[in-house]
Amino acid sequence: MPRFGNINEPDKSPAFAEAFAYIQRLSDPQSNEHQQFASLEIGGKYSVEIDGVRIYASHSAYVPKQLTDAKYEYHLDYADLQYVFSGAEYIYLDTVSVLSDAAFDAAKDIGFTDVPEVTESSRVLMKSGSWMIIIPGELHAPGVEVSSEFDEPVRKCVVKILLD
Repeated sequence: MPRFGNINEPDKSPAFAEAFAYIQRLSDPQSNEHQQFASLEIGGKYSVEIDGVRIYASHSAYVPKQLTDAKYEYHLDYADLQYVFSGAEYIYLDTVSVLSDAAFDAAKDIGFTDVPEVTESSRVLMKSGSWMIIIPGELHAPGVEVSSEFDEPVRKCVVKILLD
């Protein structure tokens, strides 16, 4: 099951130390990383290598999607450290262990599944400053709107950590 918390309380696992150090820099208003991310326009994306292909970060700014447009995704090699820099979204979770590899892109380490359908049953509210660690094989549907009235864009950084 994914672990989650607030940036003021990072996960203590050594496997995620470098990823959390990067997130701490990103959340420091005086850092270059913070300045660059805060100025990212809606629809924009960029990536940063932290430790070559072992650890890298993808940054994006977007308007969250409706629940009806959400699909579960999964990874086989990389864990996600999802950090909401600003805005709010839901991440839906499911514990199904049967994954379809028919829709898996090994080069990007991502697969999508239509089963099970994303429902209201298990979701986590991610607000500015919150993080979630999702390990390989865990189904998650990120980037879902909190409500149609809450239209603030989201700026999110997903640090990808290759697990041995």
